Amino acid sequence: MCCRYVIWLDGTLRVLKDQAEQSALTGPIQNHLKRPLKTAGEIRPGDLSAVLARSRKGEVTAFPMIWGFQSGSGSSLIINARSETAKEKPMFAESWRSHRCVIPSSCYFEWLHEAGASKRTSGQKYAVKTKQEEITWLCGLYRMEDNIPHYVILTREPSEDVRFLHDRMPLILPQNRIREWLDPSADADRLKEYAVKQLQAQPAER
Repeated sequence: MCCRYVIWLDGTLRVLKDQAEQSALTGPIQNHLKRPLKTAGEIRPGDLSAVLARSRKGEVTAFPMIWGFQSGSGSSLIINARSETAKEKPMFAESWRSHRCVIPSSCYFEWLHEAGASKRTSGQKYAVKTKQEEITWLCGLYRMEDNIPHYVILTREPSEDVRFLHDRMPLILPQNRIREWLDPSADADRLKEYAVKQLQAQPAER
């Protein structure tokens, strides 16, 4: 968790898609990876997608980034980081201090597994989103790997609305706190206090 989210191109998300497509990084990264920038539909680990971060001039804009840090062995992707401990972990500490990002989404997906069922058995799929905003802003961290930006999604203890699905959920902030989160001079621990807790989970098609 979180291992899948979705983008529906409405309003602000369409604007962010355009920003990412126009980024000077997009063409070279696509050519190097031999894969397209995924701007709509389900986003999975390893996909190249649009992520909000600060430019060198301090402007907030959308950049193309790959979902997942390479692990030390290089055999798997690390796609999530615990917000409670990220600043203490060697893999995430520098990113926590100076390379925070936000992943814009329409919702994220979680699966309900019946008690006693194997985790490998797919349960009911749920679409989870904020109740009061068009976009569900997932907080994350990024770093450069071979000159290509990679990101992870931060997680936290679940709110009561989604506790029945999983013991973790993404760290989500309201839109009016996004600019602060991306500012490396801001106190990330303080901003976690504004995390969105009111979510709605609805059954989704598999």
